[in-house]
Amino acid sequence: MKRRRQNRIEALLIDKVGWCFDNDMLRRPILDYFSKMYTVDNYLTGHFYVCDCFSKLKTEDISGLLAEVTEEEVRRSVFSMSPLKAHGVDGFHAKFYQANWEIVGVNIFNFVKSVFEGNDLDPRINRTILVLIPKVFEAETINQYRPISLYNVLYKVITKTIVIRLCQAMQKLVKQNQSSFIAGRNISDNIVIAQEVIHTMKSIKSKKGWMVVKVDLEKAYDRIRWDFLKDTLIDVGFPMAFVSIIM
Repeated sequence: MKRRRQNRIEALLIDKVGWCFDNDMLRRPILDYFSKMYTVDNYLTGHFYVCDCFSKLKTEDISGLLAEVTEEEVRRSVFSMSPLKAHGVDGFHAKFYQANWEIVGVNIFNFVKSVFEGNDLDPRINRTILVLIPKVFEAETINQYRPISLYNVLYKVITKTIVIRLCQAMQKLVKQNQSSFIAGRNISDNIVIAQEVIHTMKSIKSKKGWMVVKVDLEKAYDRIRWDFLKDTLIDVGFPMAFVSIIM
């Protein structure tokens, strides 16, 4: 309850308006801000040419991605979830499905299997709640809040099943200098390397100067275009049937 009170948005500092305390008036600038964030600014037709940016998948890797979904695979996805993690629009936690697996398991399996066979996903399953979490103490502006997406468990079962299959290929696609997203790698390795590079640069006494450029992309993951992701997946060698499930 204390955390809920701390995260409650009582007021925001809106551009060209000033402080806004009215809940109804707060909704519009918040919706506009995040609608713009998740919308492509300049839509370009055609394809992104990302040829040979990644290693290519081999035939044996592809066969695993397209293998028929098994009930044990779906069960593993369900039971890998945190039981009481925040639920989505439908109000059901993962614990409900875990505790009643003997009753609902077959239906969940058939649902996931249907999606992997290329059938359309019911749009209601994909409905998402966006919760704004303050990134700083006493946040004042909209960009000081981080959007957290709360999905329905059924949707997460699909994504987790996809991820489990992707893990088989990621070791071959993600290079060694990428220190995250692969089990056993630590993102802090890059921090240590950056510190060592800066320390070395400061120690150099030659006439030749050195410079470090820090590039911070705001909401980088949220701004990646879906058509770019699609072209990248195809270039890597993912079969179109699997790409269609992801997209």
